[in-house]
Amino acid sequence: HILGPRLNRQLKLSTAAAVHVQAALKLDPSNEEALKLYSLLRGRATELYNEATDLILRNEPKRAIECLTHAITLDDTDPRFLVRRGVIHRQLGSYNEAVADLEKVLEMTGNVNPDAHRQLAITYNQLAIELYAARDYAKALTVYDMALEHDPKSSSTYVNRGDCHRDMQEVALALQDYLKAHDLDANDKEINIRISTLYDARGLTYFDRGLLFEAEKEFTLAIKYLPNVTHYYLHRATASYERGNQIQAVRDYKRVVELDPSDQQVWAR
Repeated sequence: HILGPRLNRQLKLSTAAAVHVQAALKLDPSNEEALKLYSLLRGRATELYNEATDLILRNEPKRAIECLTHAITLDDTDPRFLVRRGVIHRQLGSYNEAVADLEKVLEMTGNVNPDAHRQLAITYNQLAIELYAARDYAKALTVYDMALEHDPKSSSTYVNRGDCHRDMQEVALALQDYLKAHDLDANDKEINIRISTLYDARGLTYFDRGLLFEAEKEFTLAIKYLPNVTHYYLHRATASYERGNQIQAVRDYKRVVELDPSDQQVWAR
């Protein structure tokens, strides 16, 4: 109880000192006394940054924000303080505050701070996920676009935006995003599942419309991205058979038997 007021007084004094030092250095950048005090204030700011790190580990994010806010007051030239505070704001769901801190870093560093770009991408992606969950697809798409501006190589963001397009029945745009995600991470099975599922669905649509050649092409693409799914082969076999391509149909039926010897539907055919 006694230390609290004392600590508050100390913080106020150091804050006032920082304001005076910064003003003095603006008037005379070579002022030795001001430079010495500025060095001390920067040292204290770094201590507060480290204290904030400890508080985060102890799951005390609000106190960590207080430490970082004071550190920024003492030394507003160190981008680490703003990045760390922005990350905590994001983790607390305070997206506006997070974006403000991270955008400030980019302003300070001439738009070349990789950490700020990465954290902004994460922040926008997380916000977009919440908008998508609330079915506010139009806003979610806008925010996903903002995330990709800061990290254009994030396969997960392309997948998320693709899901949004898919749920809006924008199949071509969804496929475009999934294929971009696949280019970035070809080993992600979830991406392959999404791509093949959409190609198969488009194939069925073409088949129902009597566009057998187009349907066969779509089923072939579905198989390309997920080659062990039996019903893709059955769909292509049906389309091939209907358009008189019995050789391809037999090949697909044989492939189904290889994948699933117990499939009675194929044996009947």
